[in-house]
Amino acid sequence: MRLARAVGGGCAAWCATIRREADTAALKWRDARGWKSSASASAAAYLAGVADRITNPTDLERRRAAARTLDEQLQAAQPEVLDAAVHAFLRCSLELSAKAPLYATLLALLMRTVAKGVEFVGRFLGAFLGTLHNVLREGEAARARRMLRFMAELVNANVLNAKYFMHFLIRLVQGSHAEHQIRPKLHARKRFLADIALSCLPWCGSALVRLEPELLHELTSLSNSFRQIYMASQEWSFLRPMKPDGVNPSRTRQPDASVPGAVHCEDRLLLVFQAVDELSNNNWECAVPLKPYRLFEAELANGMTLEPPTEISIPPHSRTSRYSAAEFLFHFDLSPAEEEEAGDKKRLSLAMEKLVISDYVCDILDNFGANYQLGVERFLQIPTPYYYKHRVVETVLSTMLALPRSKSPLVYYGVSLAHACRVRGGGVPFPLMNCTEQLYLHCAELDAEVFDRFAEWFAYHLNNFQFQWNWEDWVDVTEDKADDANRGSHARPFKALFVKMVLDRLTRHASLEEIKGILPEELHPLLPPKPEPDLDMFGQDPQVQSLRGIITGKGKLELDQVRAELYEATARSNSVYRFCLLVKALLLGSMKTYSHFDIISERYMPLLRELALAAGETGQAEAISIALRFWRNSAQNSCFILNRFNYLGIIPDTTTATTLVPVGHSDMDPNELQAMLYRFEVWEYLREIVLRNALALDRANREVTIAAYAANHATEGEAEAALAALDSARSAQEQCRVSIQNILLVVLSQLFALYAVILRSLPENNSSRAVLVWRVRGMIIEFARKTPDTTSAILPRIQYAQDLVELQRCIDELHVISECNILE
Repeated sequence: MRLARAVGGGCAAWCATIRREADTAALKWRDARGWKSSASASAAAYLAGVADRITNPTDLERRRAAARTLDEQLQAAQPEVLDAAVHAFLRCSLELSAKAPLYATLLALLMRTVAKGVEFVGRFLGAFLGTLHNVLREGEAARARRMLRFMAELVNANVLNAKYFMHFLIRLVQGSHAEHQIRPKLHARKRFLADIALSCLPWCGSALVRLEPELLHELTSLSNSFRQIYMASQEWSFLRPMKPDGVNPSRTRQPDASVPGAVHCEDRLLLVFQAVDELSNNNWECAVPLKPYRLFEAELANGMTLEPPTEISIPPHSRTSRYSAAEFLFHFDLSPAEEEEAGDKKRLSLAMEKLVISDYVCDILDNFGANYQLGVERFLQIPTPYYYKHRVVETVLSTMLALPRSKSPLVYYGVSLAHACRVRGGGVPFPLMNCTEQLYLHCAELDAEVFDRFAEWFAYHLNNFQFQWNWEDWVDVTEDKADDANRGSHARPFKALFVKMVLDRLTRHASLEEIKGILPEELHPLLPPKPEPDLDMFGQDPQVQSLRGIITGKGKLELDQVRAELYEATARSNSVYRFCLLVKALLLGSMKTYSHFDIISERYMPLLRELALAAGETGQAEAISIALRFWRNSAQNSCFILNRFNYLGIIPDTTTATTLVPVGHSDMDPNELQAMLYRFEVWEYLREIVLRNALALDRANREVTIAAYAANHATEGEAEAALAALDSARSAQEQCRVSIQNILLVVLSQLFALYAVILRSLPENNSSRAVLVWRVRGMIIEFARKTPDTTSAILPRIQYAQDLVELQRCIDELHVISECNILE
């Protein structure tokens, strides 16, 4: 087959999955649209099998027969059926983006071989442009890039007029320049417009230089001009998952000679600029994308291309626009094992080649969330003669570790990578092992949030493979096993923290004894203690034991009886003691399982709330301290207890945050400070507090949007109820806004106070100082990234030690982040 020869080996296996995927997409669309007629069903079946026909171009009779079948269906179909077929085609074209060239080629063939083909393609193009306008207004870069890439394929297949397309690209880049003039500081829209305009050039550069060379030259000139603006600003540095200057962003630092290998973190837009340069030096030809339209050059050369009657409008910025954050991509050097596995295959050496593969993998991750196994199958069978599995792993890790948040939950990337490793002949284990090892070796340069996310994923991944790893290579993180070069390395404490964090999470998946049996003895000191409660605290207290007997087991009493017994037993005690006594009994009686704590705490929730209110903030802080000391050997149990206290409305988040970071004076014991680094429950729950309240505000904002839309479209009879619903939604929104502001103010104030204590209490040569500064500062930056609007509102109210230069630099960075609303 001509197409098989064009794309190299592996095409047959890749094509075998097309029918199944397209079937799924078309049938879902058919069911959603409620298709009933046999004609529409057969049209859907044709579209579902389109790639099978296109990938066998030598069977001309079969292709002509299929075209006649579709022609008959188009002639007989009702308008609503044609609309449904257009939408099914649109969805397949955009969600199965690696096959976009195939669908574009089919549209071109339909225009030239069937009677109603031009009308059908015109319908499709109208629906496509309408969808594109909505996507541009929303500001989601990945979807916009997919749509412009498909427009590029339509130009390649002589469906869409090249001049029309070029004028649109030029206006997009001109828009990025205009945005810089209007908003010279930090704004996501200018980057968004330039990114989507230039990212499609690897797919269509060869056609554009042939058809519209002067317009292409104008576009590249605009691109070079905007690149200078973008590189001068460095406005998105706070979103880099790996900091090039390591622990202290305010200073330059020489690379650590003890760390082998190379890890690069590339700004995706800079990679796009580099790809444009490579294309211009390579006659605008990129060999990675599929080019089926070249197999039908004689047939596609006939006939006119379509040009919509009006130019595509670029929607102005609005409050509903949510532009995607700047993207960064990891790049790791190939390991010897990968070089051997790659064999004679071509390497992805050019930026444009890496960009194409990364975009394909990102598209698959975005569109196959409901079926990760099929998604893995798709990105392991991309039709290209290049060795690209390494780039697949780089892209998945980059997407998983993206800031300020990944598009999908961490577990989605975890199950995808685990499944990819299990696919026989998939070629993923060696690249994943190499990339993981390189990230570990350079973990001192990772952003603190990325560091935590990487450790969480790695523990999850090991749990899927019986915790097998080359643990012997990691024993140098311990003081006894570190060689002279590594002992003095700034990276060693970071690597030790990473190993300790991973082991802590592994003990949540398996028993401590099982994990200990797998590890070399040298790593045993880094294992957490056995996750058991500290019964010595109050396990023998007779009052606690007595109260425990009436709230658990067969002797449990009803709420009013427990209240009476408690008040009688503590008649001479204050409210703080009374509340803490009940908390102790609750902890002791529910220490075996989480469900015990759930059941008992909900049964006596009114009494707990009553006593917490009477005890005040002092008593609530004491209760939190009791719970943390009781479960000091288990970060997981500590976080669970604190979360339940908040969920039941017993202790507010502000009190919990103040208690977790107790900074009441300017000096603290160095040992106490160093111990905080390994109190994982502190950092986990501070993150939980901020994210939970930020999500509550996001939900409230969506409710206001929905209510406002309903009020604007309400009839006269519905207007009163709709306005009341809108007022209620706005009231809830304001409550959430005040709540997140108060919580973030407390959390950031506590962290800044701890930051100052660390700087004053620990000498610069202390090995823990750099890690503690990185941890505290990283968490401050993380919370600002996730809540830029809220951070902007509370910045003037944050109290910090202004005599410390490091704190002032951190405040300055918060100003930068708050001015650059990442999602605006």
